[in-house]
Order: sequence, then structure tokens, then C-alpha cells
Amino acid sequence: MAVTAQEDLGVILEKIDKYLGQQRYSGAAFLYKKIAKKSIYNDSVRAGSLYSAGLLYEQKMKDYKKAIDVYSRLVVSYPDNKNVVFAQNRVKFLKEQLEGYREADNILSAITYKWGLSTKQAEADLKKLYSLVEDYPQYYNIAKVYAFIGNRYIVLENWGKSFYYCYKAQKSSPFLKTNPALANDYRFAKEKFLYRTGLLWSSIVLFLALILVLWRKSWKGLCRKHVKYTALLLLLWWILAILVFSAPAILGVPVPTFQVFTEPVLVFLWFRPLLSQYFGYFLLYSSVGVVVTLLVSRSFTGLKVYRQYSFSIISSLLVMTAMLTFFYFLHCGDGVHQNSFLYFKKEIEDYVVLYPELFEEYPEILNNIPD
Repeated sequence: MAVTAQEDLGVILEKIDKYLGQQRYSGAAFLYKKIAKKSIYNDSVRAGSLYSAGLLYEQKMKDYKKAIDVYSRLVVSYPDNKNVVFAQNRVKFLKEQLEGYREADNILSAITYKWGLSTKQAEADLKKLYSLVEDYPQYYNIAKVYAFIGNRYIVLENWGKSFYYCYKAQKSSPFLKTNPALANDYRFAKEKFLYRTGLLWSSIVLFLALILVLWRKSWKGLCRKHVKYTALLLLLWWILAILVFSAPAILGVPVPTFQVFTEPVLVFLWFRPLLSQYFGYFLLYSSVGVVVTLLVSRSFTGLKVYRQYSFSIISSLLVMTAMLTFFYFLHCGDGVHQNSFLYFKKEIEDYVVLYPELFEEYPEILNNIPD
């Protein structure tokens, strides 16, 4: 049975609603323009689709040039449509905006996403970008300015500020989440920021634990009984660890080598080595944590019972968390980016050949193709 125009339109509108709910405005705009090019729909539907696409470009994506193009097509192709006057007014307003921000646009157009910059060039770019923030606080492309600031701080290896500005860019314009370069910068800056922060916090905890043990001389009074208890606790911990690490194999659950993250115009493959590769390191770090935990717990001997148990439990959790943080970031976490593979739009066709369903699910990758 042939699909009617109304049924076909319903399917496309359902997809548009889905994309709008996911803040995937580029995909929604692409589908609106797709409706406008189909002759099976009447003029009212096609004009309305151009109107909706123009609103998305203007209000959600802040792409004023594309908004002007779509509104102009509406005016020229459907002069009798009820939205023509609105479209004409928006074209006039947006052209005035572009004229007013021409200097800012020229500065921004000269800056691109780069990682291989010198420190001197990155600092020079930051001065220009900060001047845009100060001189044009209402700039329609301010989110992109934040994105470039985050990128330049990556070059300078200032992970805190790079993470902050990449996050601020995405919050200022959810559409920028679909930008492959920003998605890459945000992920990388976040990993580095968490890596540095996690190691710093863990170092402070372990340093304080060492000071406490030395101050209280917790090793004094240890006897064979304590050694036996420690050995028994370590044995139980190792058995538990072996069961946890072996669970996927025992249960027959496959452990993927790659975890795939897909974003519009970006495919991110994260290498996930089998946990067994790090099992030895895990036992080493966790075993040291168990021993340090016992020594720190003995430092609270002599306090009232409820204080002794409370402090012992809290300190044990902190020490074990610190040791496992060291294990994760030194052996599992910081290598993620080096063991990752990024596919951008210019390379996406190869990926689509292997996984054609991605092409259907993410029409945004077609959005920049000329009509």
C-alpha cells in the first residue's frame, strides 16, 4: 500500500518532536527543510516548515546567516503565505544584527579550533576572545566565544578553566553540543580536570593519614594476632575481588572492547580494555589501602567507643577511596583519550557504510550539505 503524504508527514513530524526533545535542533531543522523540498505537500505545509526551520536557526542555533537564507526562501517562494511579513521583518532585523556585530564576527572568524598552537599564540587569542566578552556581552555568538576560550586553555593546559568554559559554552547554547570539536574539547578537558583534581585530593588524604599514623604511632602494640587478622582480611578481600572481576566470564556476559558514543557529526569510540588487564594493580592498591586503613583505625584507640568507631569508618572509606582513585587514574582513567578514536563529519561516510542505522538516527550530519 502506498504511503500517503499525510502519513509521510506524520512520520517526519514525529522524528522532529523527538529531536527537539533531545535539543538536536540541527536535525530538526534539516527535516523541516526536507519537508519544504517535497512537492507532495501543499504550499501551506512547505511554507510552515521553512518558517519553523528559520526559528530554529535564529533562536536555538544562533546561526543568523542560515536563518536569513531560510526566511528569504519563504518570502520568495510563498509570497502569499501568512508568515511572509514576519519573515521579512526577521530578515531585516537579523541583517542589522549582523551589521552591528560585523567587527566581532570578523575577529571570531579568524579564530579556529586548534590544539597545535604555541603558548604565545594561545595567549594572544585569549586576549581577543576576552575582549569580545567584555565589548559585546549580548553577542549572539557568545557561546562560540566561550568554546574557543575553553579550547585555548586546553593548549595552555589549564584544565580547570578549559572545562569551565567548554561547559559554559554548552550551557549557553545547547546546540553547540552537536559541534564535534567542542564535544571533543569538553570531554578531554573534563577527563584532565577530574584526573588532576582526583589525584590531588587523594594525595592530601593519604598525606594526612600518614601524619596521623606517625603522630599516634599506630604500629606500637601490634602483635602476631593483628598480623593474622590483617592476613585474613586481605584474603577475604582478594576472594571478593576475584569474584567481582570474574563475574562477567562466569555469567557469560560479554565485555565490549569498545564503547561507542555517538553525537551529531561525531562518533567517539572509547577503548575499554578488559578489567583482567588491571587486576594485579587493583589488588596492589587495594591491599595497601587495607593495611593503611587498619593502621589509621588504630590511631583512634583510646577515644570513646562511638567516636572510635565513627572515625575509623570514615577514615577507612576515605583511605580506600583515595587508593582506588590512584589506581583508576594512573592505570585506567588518563589513558582513555590516548586510546580513543574520533570520527568527524569529513570521515563519517566510512562509519555510515559500516553502521547505516547511524545515518538514519542522526540526520544532522547532512545539515551542512548545500541544498
